[in-house]
Amino acid sequence: MCAASIVDDPVSAADNLEEILRHAYADHQRGDLSAAEVGYQRILQSDSQHFNALQLLATIAVQRKDSAAALAWYEKALATNPLDANSIANRGIARLNLQHYEQALADFDQAITLQPNYAQTYSHRGTVLRKLDRDDEALTSFNQALALKPDFADAHLNLGNLLFARKKQSDALSSFEQAIALNPNYLEAILSRGKVLYSLRRYAEALVAFDQVLSQAAQHVGAHFERGNALCAMRRFTDAITAFDALLTLDPHFANAWFRKGDALRELNLPIEAAASYRNGLKLMPENVSAHNNLGVMMMQLGHLDQAVSAMREGLACLVKANLFPAELPMQLKVSLPDYEWLLWQVLMGLASAEVHAFATAGTLLGLERDGHLLPFDKDLDIGVPFAEMTSACTWMASNGWTETPNPMRLANPRSFVHDESGLTIDLFAFQLDNVAGKLITGFWQCNQPWSAQRVTEFPAPLKLQRVQRAEGYHWALANPQEWLEALYGDWRTPDHDFDTVIAAKNLRGFATLTRCFAFNRIARKWQSGQLRKALAGTRHCLRHLPEDELLQQVENCLASALATPDLPRTVPVASAGAGID
Repeated sequence: MCAASIVDDPVSAADNLEEILRHAYADHQRGDLSAAEVGYQRILQSDSQHFNALQLLATIAVQRKDSAAALAWYEKALATNPLDANSIANRGIARLNLQHYEQALADFDQAITLQPNYAQTYSHRGTVLRKLDRDDEALTSFNQALALKPDFADAHLNLGNLLFARKKQSDALSSFEQAIALNPNYLEAILSRGKVLYSLRRYAEALVAFDQVLSQAAQHVGAHFERGNALCAMRRFTDAITAFDALLTLDPHFANAWFRKGDALRELNLPIEAAASYRNGLKLMPENVSAHNNLGVMMMQLGHLDQAVSAMREGLACLVKANLFPAELPMQLKVSLPDYEWLLWQVLMGLASAEVHAFATAGTLLGLERDGHLLPFDKDLDIGVPFAEMTSACTWMASNGWTETPNPMRLANPRSFVHDESGLTIDLFAFQLDNVAGKLITGFWQCNQPWSAQRVTEFPAPLKLQRVQRAEGYHWALANPQEWLEALYGDWRTPDHDFDTVIAAKNLRGFATLTRCFAFNRIARKWQSGQLRKALAGTRHCLRHLPEDELLQQVENCLASALATPDLPRTVPVASAGAGID
């Protein structure tokens, strides 16, 4: 007799119910959920408390990914058999999926009390404990699961994910590899292994893992995304764009894929295409601060400074709205002071021999004059040259082991060079006389922008240099360094670790559009990286020029309140706080 004919027959006795159950269960095992559901419902018409029918209807709901319906059926099943450990654990899973975490934990605890040797319940308990930020207890639960069932691949995966979150990459990698050894086709474990390898900067191995996932599941969007990230890390940006495009064909609403594609296009110096990609992502995730900042940088590269300011202000508004404050990462000493100072003298003497009147300026001058050595955390050295000698200076640098860095911002001033051996960066600033103002001027000057839009700083005129003799030769230095330092810093003798010259320079000529671009970008990036004091200081310097700016006032209030709260919860710093324009 077929299942349909039995279901249509009136039910007259318990043996008929069992007959219907057998046929419905057979349909269920074949994957015909609709036929099975009809059978189970038919049973309930005669026996509304039939435990097996209720439990199996819950299973169908689980298979349909309908956790709310599953929870309702498990509740009914447990009303008839309240001490069934499996149903209690399964109800916990439904509650976990519905984000009812405390109730889910209570279910798993009860199920373990009733059935203490079931490894899967310990694993689920660990998962919900992680959701509740109780990672130490979660670790214990995962280990209990593995103690009961050492070949439990899911528990190895869950343990690995917890260890990875705790930045114990080697231990996490071991857990994922054990899961894969137990189940060589366990795609989530292979994917997680690739993520760990990526975090260890073993990008080629990570790429192999992601490709392995895609070879078995070509539509796995997570693997496409991680593959694109690995290709970006390997600087294979064209291939990365292909990977992100493959993902976006599968899921055009994957906002982070649009953002990362934009990053790859930015690296290829394609600002128009990058801007379009960032905009597509922001339509889906308008609260992404880094994307607003990156879009602003692309607008700067294209010379659309007003649009750049608008995008960066949107990023700041998102930070205020989110009201989150990352923890600050410890600073790493960037420079080898003796080696870099030796290089500085070599460059200054070499330029002098080429008849270029080069001299230390800005942060480099401050360190030498106030501290007697370079500033420990200054990421580059600053050298000034007369505007008429800039071409000669660049020619000498390029001929003596220095390579000019890419200039996507199209800045005519400064010009930046990186040392081929040490990686040290030197910024060459051109100074010229403004006869109208009677000042020497320098700054950040973008090609094809009017003077009213440029970031201009003013220094005492005329340029007074003195020749300094060293054992190896001579170089030029400012004859009036303290006057220059006072112009730039004000009280230059008192160290101020929150002073950002780009924003806070005392000798800024106004607060032009290009200056605002740099300022808003830097405030957002410092906030995102947990440097709240620096972000606040930068904001207050902006308010000196823009005292009526309501957004900056909100930023100031937000940061000041956070810094005044000693026990303020801190979030994880943004790994990449967006494109910088330093």
